[in-house]
Amino acid sequence: MPKKPTERTPAEHLKIKTKTCQRMGKEVGVYEKEVVDNSAKLQKMEADGADPYDIKAFKEILAESVMMVPDSKGRLAKTVEDLSLFVDTSKDLEGVKESEWWAIAQEILGVGEVVEKKEETNVEGLAEDEAF
Repeated sequence: MPKKPTERTPAEHLKIKTKTCQRMGKEVGVYEKEVVDNSAKLQKMEADGADPYDIKAFKEILAESVMMVPDSKGRLAKTVEDLSLFVDTSKDLEGVKESEWWAIAQEILGVGEVVEKKEETNVEGLAEDEAF
């Protein structure tokens, strides 16, 4: 017997979208750590004079890890954008702001805004040709 589609409340959608952002953030961190760890392992293999075939194979593994970092960052940006849109359009719906996930979503979106802002250099008060 096929499952009946269930209607989710806006608060449940908020939870799902927030947890997706959290999971994608962790994934980015894991891939970045994997690149660092694999780079160190590759250097050690090369220093120890490992078999050239093993080194070549491990370089391919490292290349895949490096490739996954921007991919996972792009997916994270997409999920944060999706969460932001949902929050903007659903903030007045019943149960959304009362949900325990509201504060977490706000925190995630706050971090996203900080990352996107460009820091401006204050050059006021510097004399001409003075380094900052």
